[in-house]
Amino acid sequence: MAEKKRDALHSLAKDIVFEATVLKHIHEIRTNGFTVIENYYSADRCENIKNDINAFQVNHPLQTDFSPGVNDVKIWAGEKKISSITPFYADPLLLAIANCYLNYPTINYTTQTNCYTPNAVDPEKGAEWHRDSEFEKQIKAIMYLSDVGPDNAPYAYIANSHRISNVTDTAGLFEKKTDFPHLELLKYLEGKRKLTLKTLTAKAGSVILTDTMGIHRRSPIRAGSRHTLTNYYVGEHRKSDFDAVFSAIIKKFN
Repeated sequence: MAEKKRDALHSLAKDIVFEATVLKHIHEIRTNGFTVIENYYSADRCENIKNDINAFQVNHPLQTDFSPGVNDVKIWAGEKKISSITPFYADPLLLAIANCYLNYPTINYTTQTNCYTPNAVDPEKGAEWHRDSEFEKQIKAIMYLSDVGPDNAPYAYIANSHRISNVTDTAGLFEKKTDFPHLELLKYLEGKRKLTLKTLTAKAGSVILTDTMGIHRRSPIRAGSRHTLTNYYVGEHRKSDFDAVFSAIIKKFN
């Protein structure tokens, strides 16, 4: 009896800690548009995943998507191709945060791998400011598999730009899906909207959960490389929308 009671109390304590962690990160996303969980995976675990990704790219080149102008190597639906990625794809804490933040039944649609290297001709190519949505909250979980400093294409976010008033006032900036000049954008947002740029450098194993309705980009990469995993969370009611965007390209590289 005592052992069962101890186990029940231990389980309750774990549930309380889990719920508190979820609420903490939801509060930070609501406040800033993003939150960072440091040291979520160990550096060794990240290195093992990187090695698995590199091996897959060598052994399955037809299932690897290389964007030469951007120097970005992707694996679509990595959770189905590399077993070491599957735990991140199915991570219960990240899914709980996404589910509670979006406030409706949520799934992780897919996990994408990326490896960026410098483009000496045009470092800004592929690093355009944008929103993923202008009408509904969206959330991604991005894990750095390598240390990311200022020159390694850190994730950049305009804090509070996910708030509906700021979405409305800046909606026209991205209508044509073209690059908005970096300094001009910052001058407008900081001067007119009192919004600030946050550049998220972090160690390997850190996870960024972000509402991509806010203005964001991958900063230009000027040295080294940046390896990431990205979970795309979506409400069950919008799965068909994501199918329209992703299913053809996932099938192409399957």
